[in-house]
Amino acid sequence: MASAIYVYENEEEFKNFYKGYTEDSFKTLKIIDMYIHDKDRLWVVTNTNDEKERPMLQKSLCHFRNGNIDEYKTENTILVLFEKIKFDFKKSKLKFFPRFLRSPKLTWKVDRYFGDGKPKCNTIDYNHRYYDFETDRINLILKS
Repeated sequence: MASAIYVYENEEEFKNFYKGYTEDSFKTLKIIDMYIHDKDRLWVVTNTNDEKERPMLQKSLCHFRNGNIDEYKTENTILVLFEKIKFDFKKSKLKFFPRFLRSPKLTWKVDRYFGDGKPKCNTIDYNHRYYDFETDRINLILKS
């Protein structure tokens, strides 16, 4: 199963989609950090267990479950900072490190957007980034 990215207009849309599962620890894992690696890969870091694991680095979206990213980082690995992810509603894409009059460092297809028409804000709220471990999905909520 391939990884998916869902964007929600607000937290109420997210809670409506997950109905009673918002307290389930495997459905709403907090994303600690996100990294861009080699300009075409997205790494997501969560803290689910303490077991040693070897992540699948050949995938374009790689999930690090126990925060052991330090041994895999290189000089081509860039930490995605606060307010450096924008959502392009028209193209249904995420833009990492958007730049004026130039293309962003990385664009990523959004599989589904939940909201009423065009969103008022296009910046991702960094306090509400979740990873759904069961369905291999990244859930991002826009700032309101």
